[in-house]
This record gives sequence, C-alpha cells and structure tokens, in this order.
Amino acid sequence: MWTRATLSASGRALSGRPPRPARIAWAYLLFGLAWIWLTDRAVWAGTRSDQAFWLSSGKGTAFVLLSALLVFYLARRELETFAGAGALLRAVADGTTDAVFVKDRDGRYLLLNESAARFAGRPVAELLGRDDTALFDPASARMVRDHDRRVMAANRAETTEEELTTAGVTRTFLATKAPYRNEHGEVIGLVGISRDITDRKDAERELRAERDRFQKFVEAVPLVLCSFRLSPDGTTSFVYSSPRIEDIYGIGPAALARDAAPIFGLIHPDDRDRVRSGIEESARGLFQWRAEFRVRPPGRDELWIDGRSAPEREADGSTVWHGYIADITPRKRTEHALQTTRDQLREALRVARLGSWTWDEVAGRVEWSDEAAAVLDLPAPTIPMPLDSLMGLIYPDDRGTVLEQFAAVRAGADRFATDLRVTTADGVAWIHCQARAVRETGGRLARLDGLVQDITERMRAAGALRDRESLLSIVTSAARVGLVVVNDRYEYLFANDTYAAVLGIPPDQIVGRRVPDLLSASWPQIKPHLDRALAGEHVSYDLEREPLPGGAGWRTLRVMYEPRPKDGRQTAVVVVIDQTEQKQAETAIRESEKRFRTLVSALPDAVYINAGGHVAFCNPACVRLFGASAPEALIGKTPFDLMHPDDHETIRQRIAAISASGASNPGIEERIVRFDGTPVPVMVTAIAITDRGERAFLVVLRDLSEQKRAEQQLHYQELLLREAAELAHVGGWWFDPVTLEGDWTPVVANIHDLPPDAPPPKPDRGIEFYVEEDRPRIAQAVRAATESGTPYDLELQLVSARGAFKWVRTIARPIVEEGRVIRVRGSLQDITDRKRAEAEIRHLNADLEQRVRDRTIELEAANAELEAFSYSVSHDLRAPLRAIDGFSQIVLNEYGPQLPADAREYLTDVCANTLRMGRLVDDLLTFSRLGRQPVRRQPVNTSELVAGCLDELLRQTGARRIEIRSNELPPCDADPALLRQVWLNLLANALKYSSLSSLALIEVGATASPDGPVYFVRDNGVGFDMRYAHKLFGVFQRLHRAEDYEGTGIGLALVQRIVHRHGGRVWADSEPGKGATFSFTLGRPLPDPGRCSAATALVSGESAP
Repeated sequence: MWTRATLSASGRALSGRPPRPARIAWAYLLFGLAWIWLTDRAVWAGTRSDQAFWLSSGKGTAFVLLSALLVFYLARRELETFAGAGALLRAVADGTTDAVFVKDRDGRYLLLNESAARFAGRPVAELLGRDDTALFDPASARMVRDHDRRVMAANRAETTEEELTTAGVTRTFLATKAPYRNEHGEVIGLVGISRDITDRKDAERELRAERDRFQKFVEAVPLVLCSFRLSPDGTTSFVYSSPRIEDIYGIGPAALARDAAPIFGLIHPDDRDRVRSGIEESARGLFQWRAEFRVRPPGRDELWIDGRSAPEREADGSTVWHGYIADITPRKRTEHALQTTRDQLREALRVARLGSWTWDEVAGRVEWSDEAAAVLDLPAPTIPMPLDSLMGLIYPDDRGTVLEQFAAVRAGADRFATDLRVTTADGVAWIHCQARAVRETGGRLARLDGLVQDITERMRAAGALRDRESLLSIVTSAARVGLVVVNDRYEYLFANDTYAAVLGIPPDQIVGRRVPDLLSASWPQIKPHLDRALAGEHVSYDLEREPLPGGAGWRTLRVMYEPRPKDGRQTAVVVVIDQTEQKQAETAIRESEKRFRTLVSALPDAVYINAGGHVAFCNPACVRLFGASAPEALIGKTPFDLMHPDDHETIRQRIAAISASGASNPGIEERIVRFDGTPVPVMVTAIAITDRGERAFLVVLRDLSEQKRAEQQLHYQELLLREAAELAHVGGWWFDPVTLEGDWTPVVANIHDLPPDAPPPKPDRGIEFYVEEDRPRIAQAVRAATESGTPYDLELQLVSARGAFKWVRTIARPIVEEGRVIRVRGSLQDITDRKRAEAEIRHLNADLEQRVRDRTIELEAANAELEAFSYSVSHDLRAPLRAIDGFSQIVLNEYGPQLPADAREYLTDVCANTLRMGRLVDDLLTFSRLGRQPVRRQPVNTSELVAGCLDELLRQTGARRIEIRSNELPPCDADPALLRQVWLNLLANALKYSSLSSLALIEVGATASPDGPVYFVRDNGVGFDMRYAHKLFGVFQRLHRAEDYEGTGIGLALVQRIVHRHGGRVWADSEPGKGATFSFTLGRPLPDPGRCSAATALVSGESAP
C-alpha cells in the first residue's frame, strides 16, 4: 500500500523543488554558534579571566564549523541521491503510456503523470486539485466517481474496464485502483494506474467479428473446410474440420481431431488405395492433392466427394494439408442427366428436322446434314456446294442480307442469325439460319458452323398475327373516349369531339351551356351522381342513352366523374366511354374464358392459378394429382400447403423472381405432397399472368413419377450391365485413329494387370503386350480397322504387366463417317479360363474315346458269350424240360389211378412248373434277342395296332366284364413288330391286374408334349406303391405274388428295352387300390450297329443280357 510519506516524497520528486544544501548548512552553523557562545558565556560569566571563555568558545566554534561542513557535505550527497530518485521516478511516471494518478477522498487529483493529463488535453498543473468533472463528460465522471468510492469502501484493490469520454472522444481503459492510506492505516484516498486498451478492444471486436464472419462463411458454403495432418509415424488426424464433415462421414470433428483413420474405412474399396497413394505422393513432393472418390457413410446412400488441399511440412516432420472436401454427388448425377439430355436433344433435333451446315472458308464450299438437305431441298450432304450455287437458292430480295452477314463475319463478327427465304421445288420457304465463326490462331476465319430450321409455318403465323394486331390497332383507334369538364353550376367548361359526337351536337355549341339544358331527358339520372362528384367523391356508373336521330339503337355509356378543384371552385372531369361494343366484347370474353377452362380441364398436366397467394382455379388433372376429392379441396390453399416443406424456400425465391421480372420461370423439379401424405416429384413451370386485373401465376405441374421410376430402372440396368461385364471379364476400349489417344474401362486395365486409373497405351505400344507370334495378326487387324474400317474378332495370347500369360478375345468395330474412320472401339475379354476348360475338354474327349474303344472290345466279347448262352438255353435247357414234362405226363396218364392223391398233385405241379419254366426260357431268349434285333422304323397306324392287340387279348378273357375306352391315337414312326409287343405287354398287364374288379376299366389314349405324343394305358386294378416303382422294369422283378398273378417278370423289362431302343422313355404312376397308368414316348432311334447291343443297354440304363 502507498503511505502518505511515500506520496509526499514522490510529490516533491515530481514537483522539482528540492531543499538547498548550503541553506541547511548555514542554518546549522548559525544555530550552533549562537548555542556555543550563549552557553559558554553563561558558564564562564562568574570567572575572573576570559581566557577560559575564549578557549572554550573557540573549541566549540571550531566544532560547529566542522559539523556545518559535514552537514553541508551530507546534505548535498542526499540531495544528489534524492535528485536521482526523483528523475528516475519522473522518467518512470512520464515515460509510461499508462496514466498514473492519486486522488483524495473527494476525488481531487493529488498527483497525475503526463499520460493522464494528455488524455484530458490539459497540463498537469492545471488538473492538480480538481476532480474528474474537469477531465470527462458528466456520465463518465459519475461512473469513475462511483467506482472510486466502491474501491475506498471495500478497502481493496480492483481492476476493471472503463469507457470514458472527453471532448467527444470515447476510449476504453483498464484501470487498477487501490486504497491510499496514511501512516495510521486510514484510507484517505486512492492510487490508480489506467491503461488505454481502446486499440486492443477494437482488435478484439474485429477478431470476434472476423471469427463470426468465418463461422458464417463456414456455415454458408457447401464445403467442408479442414486441415489434415499426417504424422511421421503414419497416424492421421484433422487439425481442424468444419461441422459439415459429419454430414459426409457421419463422424464429428471432435472424433476426427483424435484419429482420422475411420474415414478411410468409409471410402469405397475401389477408391481407397488411390486416395491413400495420392496422399502419400502429395506428402513426398509437397504438391497439391486433389481426388474424386466415393464414400459410403453408415445408413446412407453412396456419396461422391471432391477433395482439394495444399500441403506444408511442419518442424516435427508432419505434413499438414489445408483445403476443402465437397459433396459432388448432385454434380455427378447432373452429369449423367446432362448426358441423357444431350441424347434427348440430339433426338429432338432429328425429329424437328433441325439441320446443320458447315462453310469451309478455304475451300469455299458448304456441306449439309441430311436434315438440312431435306429442309432446303438440297442435294445429298456428301456433295459440297459452292457459295454461288447456294446464293442461287436464296430468294433474290434476301441475298443482300446473307452477303452482308458473311462479310460481317469475315470482318471479325463472332456469329450471325437471320430469317430468309429460299426457293424450293414447292415454292418459297422461310428458314431461320444462324452460324458461329471458328477462327484460326491468328484470327483468320476457318469455317462457319451453323443451323437451319424451317420456320415457314411460324412466319405465316407471325404474318397472321401482324394482321390481327393491325386490325386491333384500328379498332382501338376507333374506340374514342368522350371528355368534358363541368363546374358546380353544371356548366360545360370543356368538351371534346368524341363527346360531341355522342350527343350529336357540334363542340362549339356545348361549352358554356348547362348540362340540364342539353341532357334534359337523362338529367334526373345524371344529377345525383354529378352532385356527389362535385362534393369531392369519385363516382362511376352506367348510363343508358336513347338513340340519336338516325342512330342504330340504345347505347350503353360508362360515365366516370373525377372531382377536381379549379380557381377556388369545385369542378368535375367527366369521362364518357361508349361501352356498347365493350359489353359485347365482355360477353365474348366470358365465352372465351369458358373455352379456356374447358381446354385446361382436358389437359393431362395439372394446372392451377395462384392468385393472391392462394389457389383460385385448378383443373381435374390437378385434383387427381393431389388425390383430392374435388376442386374445392384445393381452392384457397397456398402453394406452401401443397408443396414439400423442403422446397418452401425455393418456392419463395421463385415467386419473388417472377414478381420482380414478370417473366415466366423455366421448369424446376420439386415435390408436392398428396392429400394422403405421399410425396410426388413434379416438374413445375410458373408463368406470370393477369387474373381479373390482378397479378397472378399460372402454375403447371407435370408428374415425374413414371420418369423417375424409368430413370431408376435405367440406373439399375446400367449397374447390372456393369456388373455383368465385370463378372464376364469383358471391358471396353476406344482410340482415335488420327491422334491414337483413347481410353479403356477398369476391366481392360485389370486384364493387363495395371491399376484401374492407369492411362491406356497407344495402339502401337499396346500391341507389345501380345506374345511374339500373335503380334503380326493384331498389328494387321488394327491397321485394317484404322485405314479401311474393317472389323476384327481375334483370340490371342498376351503377357500382362506382371508377366502373366493370358488368353484374350479382342473385338473391334470401327466407326466410319463419310468414308473416313473417326473412331475405333471394341471390347476385350479374358478367356483364359475358357481356353483352359477347352483344353481339359479335349483331353477328356480323347480319354473318353479310348475308354469307348476299350469298352467296345469288352462288349464284343460279352456278345459272343451271350450267343453261346442263347444256344445253350435253346438246346441244353429245353431237352431236360421236355423230358421232365413228357415222363411226368406218362406217369400221370398210365399210372395215375394207382398213385396216391398227393403223388398225383406233386406230378401235376411238376408239369405246371415245367411249362412255366419253358415260358421263362422263351421270354429270356426274346429279351436277349431284343438287344441284337435291329429297329426298322416305318409309319405305324397306332389305333389299328392297338385294336388288333385288344381283339387278341379279349378272346382269352372269357366272360369277364371289361370296358375298353380307346381314344383316337396319333400315328408314329416305329418298328411295328416291336411296338406290337409293347402294347401287348401293357394291355395284358392292365387286364391281368384288374381281374379282381367287378368291372375292369381299361383306358387307352395319348397326350401332346414337346417330345411328341405320350401314349398311356390306364386301368382300375390293384395298383402298386410308388416307393417300389424303380423295380417295375427290372428283369424278374415282381411287385405281386406269382400265386396271385401269373407271369415271369420279364414283360415290363421287354417294354422298357423296346421303348429305349426307339429313343423314348417309359414310366408309371399308381396308388394302391386305385389302378395304375403306364406312359411311354417314342423318340428318335438310337444308333443301332449290330455289334453294340450291350452298349445300347448301358445307355438305356439296363443290364447287358
């Protein structure tokens, strides 16, 4: 704390009035001498001699003199020290830019330095002893006084900011104030230091404003501003990133500031390595990084991103890029849409017969497209035309205009456009011709590229429109308006010719006369309205005027009064309009409006009128589009009620733009919201119109739902096509035969084992990828394609960039225009797997052929054994069977009565089994012979064949009840004997297994199939379980007991072998107790060489006999 002594010393130091050393020493000397002499005199006054007095006084005087000298020396040294301290204090106080001051309790300045006085604009001496009202304006003085009192009352130092105004200038100070105490610790004032921080505060405000502007800029721009760091250890982070980064990656700036590695996991796998390598290359070379790549944010659609940044190296070896990241997904979609639009435009030009032409300045000839030739009735576009011939086609009155346009372009004009007439076979046609100049480097005209369009119909319509406009001008001029001025005495002050014509009186006979005198008949109707106008009211009404002499009838007049004071008196300007024709016109307008509404109601697009911010009219298509029940549901709604909330801001901007310009607004894609809440994309076109005299908007909405679905389907088809190409290892390529520049798809680059974004080599370098023996073929094919447009399709072997040998199929289709190859394009397919498979197939075929030869030898041996077996069965087995049967019959016939009953029964069984064994041997021989018997196909009448079989079988059935249902059977191509055996076996089976039915029902028929007729036999017999159907056609296989149904088990095996020999198939369907159905087809015959019967059995799935 500051004390009063310190303050006093400081004050003396700052005041510049220190005490003088000589004066101090002199005062000390005088006082000492007086004291010595007076005291010595008093001491020695009673002595007899003065010697002691003088000796004592002399000593005292000498002592005082020496002491005075010492005091002078010490005082001078103290004064020098004091002077140095004061100078130092003054230097500190006056040298600082801070204001230093001391006040008493009443606020009066006891001390202040030059900086404090400089702010007040007054000397220090003038301010000492005065308070703050001498320095500041009243408000500032009160604020300082309150602060001072608060510091003294709190008895502690405070620092605060103060805004002080003096002489109209306001500055900000950082003031530190502390209590000023005396030696007893009492607060008797305050001490303060105040620093001018106005510039700092201005800088802070500017910094805050700059920060706010930057933040608003960050929020406004559709970009992500960021600083990306790559540390020497490979870790990555975002030093800074604007909040929009979360919209792209789904990760906030705070998380990315710690670790940016997660964003690489969101980059599309096909782009990830390219982005990483681009960053690494940029870090090594410190050149600008730029990349376009795809990102897959969690739970959202794929985005296209454009990133650009500039790197800098930091002291620790880190690389920091400063730049931005932008979502370019809409741009990518727009590029795709733009390409579609270009294709549509190209088609539209073709449909509209909008032709193109080119003028070659050097050759002096014009070349035409097919459409231009058709429009102008010119020769084929392959025949150039000189300018003289062209001028011969132009109508004589327009040739000068064309020559002037050509001269202007040659003189430096960039383009020209004109409408002119040409002579055609059908007469004269109007065309619109426009062109753009193409110049060489020096500015010399090289050629003109232009368009021509037949505008004959438009010019005819324009002529008709001019005629109508001329007629309208005449009618408007004829529709005259009467004008008069009447004063408050009902006197005419002015009347024009039209008004005079309305009254049928010359103008000079109207002025000065009174209205009641001229219009006595109409005066009772006129007077109330005229009086209101003369009283200052605007009045208008319709007046029915009787016809004038010789007139055509009553007229309807529109009378309007405009009050107007004149010369201190009230007058009225009267406007009289003959509305007879107008009334008739209004009737016509109403009829026209009715027709308009009828036309709009028939339009397929939704149309509504926005008048005063609300729907005033809508057509039925609009009602259907919004899903409303009636037009009344839409009337009165605002556009914001109908459109999607996300489009409201766009709608406001469009309404403001149309209102400001009055022009129509081109179609913009937006979304409506149907009454059921479904958003629907629409193309919105708005046109400014006048509805009942007020500004309104005609809005047309075209439903884009089908278009969007078609676009989405097309997009999906493109994706499928791209994926199919990748799966099939097929890529595309093209090159310019002149520049040899071209491009290829990533699949082609992958086939060459090159990066997907690697530039394609030129054709002469690309040939080097092929093996040495294939290079001449591909070189010759490429040469023929570029020179003569010859396509090629080759299968060659190449060596990839990694040294891998691959088989490829390369196809080229040159594009030829006007006899010149302008581009060669084609495809490249990796057929290495196919070639490998073909080689394996050839090896397998060779192996299979060898196996067939070996098997044939085995089958020939088996056939030989089969022949021996057949001979043995025919001779060796039959003889014992005949002997057993013969001797058994002899014993029964000759000794039967003598034998016991059991013995006779045994012998009878022996005879029966012998016969059954004989039949079994016969069937086996028949089955065996079928494998060697050739199939002799010929046309067979199937119906007659089946009828013969049924007659033969029915004769053996006795008295059984049998119903045969036989439909008309289609003929076939088969071996009649073998086919008869098939039908006999199937029909016999049907009769046999339906024998227990009270009425056997046998159905024979056929159905159609892609393999030919399917014949079937159906019965109502015992049937069988389909689990055992695989045993039906095996030799000796039976599904029923021999005791129940006789048979050898060979019949169905014979059927299957015969059907297979014909190239057909046989199968059965059944259910126990519900009968069975046997079906078979007869296909083409299998090869039937005489010695391959065993092989045929193998193919048909049978066992070789």
